[in-house]
Amino acid sequence: RRSIFKIGPLSNKKLTMSMILCISLQLAVMTVAPLANLFKVVPMNGIQWLAVAALSVAPIVVLEIGKALTSAGEKRKESKYL
Repeated sequence: RRSIFKIGPLSNKKLTMSMILCISLQLAVMTVAPLANLFKVVPMNGIQWLAVAALSVAPIVVLEIGKALTSAGEKRKESKYL
């Protein structure tokens, strides 16, 4: 229920380490030629990287907006009863 920005996006050490590991492995598959050949991937251009970044951030934005709306609704209900 709490915002990721209040908690701190890097506060969970295990989650942070697993994200770094996953990003590193993904980049290795895309940039190391033998791995790229094995997985049959090709390099992405700048526009494609921007699309990946935007789609990666979208769920966080949507969830944080939902949390803010829920929190505002709860505060409004509380102030009604006071």
